[in-house]
Amino acid sequence: MQNKNNKNVVFVVILVVSVVTSFLLGQFLESKSISMFNYSLAQVIDINKIDNNKEIVYSGKTYIPNKLPVDLNIDEVRSELPIINLNYDSVKSINEEINKKYNELKDDNIITEDMVNINSVKYKYYVNDNILSLVIEYKNYNYTAGYVSYEYKSYNIDKNNGKVLTNNELINLKNLTNDKVYNNIVKNIENEYEDLGYDDYKNTDFYRETINNIGKNNNINVSLFLDADNNLSTYLNIRMNMGPGTITRNFILK
Repeated sequence: MQNKNNKNVVFVVILVVSVVTSFLLGQFLESKSISMFNYSLAQVIDINKIDNNKEIVYSGKTYIPNKLPVDLNIDEVRSELPIINLNYDSVKSINEEINKKYNELKDDNIITEDMVNINSVKYKYYVNDNILSLVIEYKNYNYTAGYVSYEYKSYNIDKNNGKVLTNNELINLKNLTNDKVYNNIVKNIENEYEDLGYDDYKNTDFYRETINNIGKNNNINVSLFLDADNNLSTYLNIRMNMGPGTITRNFILK
C-alpha cells in the first residue's frame, strides 16, 4: 500500500514538473519568436536611400582653393558638400538648396595679392531613432583682416518618410515648450555676456540685437537640431561691442 502511495506521489511530482517546464519553455520560445520577428521586421523595413552603398549623408565633392598663402592651414578653408542620401522629393529640394549655396560661396572667394577672403562649407550629422539631423557650418575666413565668422543651418528629417521637421515639431518631439526653449536660449546668452565680463549688457544695442535675432517664443528663429546625445541643440551667434563683432556658441537646450 505504501509502495502504491509512493508511486502516486512520484507521478504527481513528475506531472507538475512537466507542466511547469512546458510553460517556461513556451514563454521562452514566445519571447524568442517576438525578438526574432522584430529583428526580421527591422531588416525588411529599410531606409529609402538613393544609393544603398553610401552613408545616409556623404561628401559629394571637396574643394580647396588654389594659390593660398603658404602659412594658411588648408583644413581651415577646405569645403565638403554634404549630400543627403534619401530618395524623397523633400530631400531632393534640400540637396539642391545646399548645392546652390555651396557653389555661390565658392564663387565669392577672393584670392589676390591684396586680399584673401575665403568661404568654406563643412558638415556633421546625427541620427536619433528615425530623425536625421544635418548641421552645416558656413565659414567666412578673411585671412587678410584676421576675421572669422560662422553661420549654421540645420535640417531635421524623418528618414522613414522624408518629412522635414519644423522647429515647433522638433520641440514637441522632445516634450518641450516654445517658452521653455526660448527662455533657455536667452539664459544661455546672458550667461555668456556675464562670463565675458560685460556690465549692464541688457541696456546695450548688441544685446538687444542678439535677442531679436532669435525671434519670439512662439516663433523661434534659430537652427535647432538633435545632437549625438539626442539633446535639442543650436549654434548661435552672439553680438559683442568689441573684437570680431560676434562669437559663436553651441547651446544644449535639452
